[in-house]
Amino acid sequence: MGLREIKPGYDVYLHGDPALGVSSTFNSGIIVTSEGVVVLDALGSEAIARQAREAISRVTSQSVCFLISSPFHQPFTGGNTVYADAFKIGHEHYREDLLRLLQRPSAEERRKKLPDVTFRDRLTLYLGGKEIQVLHLGRAHTRGDSIVFVPGFSPLYRPSGFENWEPGNRSVSRRADYQKRVEYEFCVL
Repeated sequence: MGLREIKPGYDVYLHGDPALGVSSTFNSGIIVTSEGVVVLDALGSEAIARQAREAISRVTSQSVCFLISSPFHQPFTGGNTVYADAFKIGHEHYREDLLRLLQRPSAEERRKKLPDVTFRDRLTLYLGGKEIQVLHLGRAHTRGDSIVFVPGFSPLYRPSGFENWEPGNRSVSRRADYQKRVEYEFCVL
């Protein structure tokens, strides 16, 4: 799968789940600016995150400055330590939930995985002439899920878990509510 350009400066790194019988695809959004790179979700393992970083280095000489994380569980955070040199951002619930998963790792390991800063409703980065909005519109797949919006650019970056809801899953009604909030937010902006 690998790195795919959406449009210049906006890419997605796609990785399929190798488990037998699993057809999930996980993605990591990448925003390239003249001042650095923003990565959205670190994917499921250090090996996959290293592959993503190698792919990024083939399309830009800019370093990864920020890692924005959304769902707290393994398919999205297993590669966080590969971005230990980046400033890490996550919703306050993301941090709380990830911390619960990190009971056994050392303090150093937790430092490499946990966000450096959290936010409640929104956070805006201004990097390389781009305004990058990180928005929490309520619970989606997990209670700390966030979307990333760059004015003048469509589509939104949403966590992969948002796409993986299936009929019969108790979170489907939350998905509909979440989608309405997304549509409302972006009709108003």
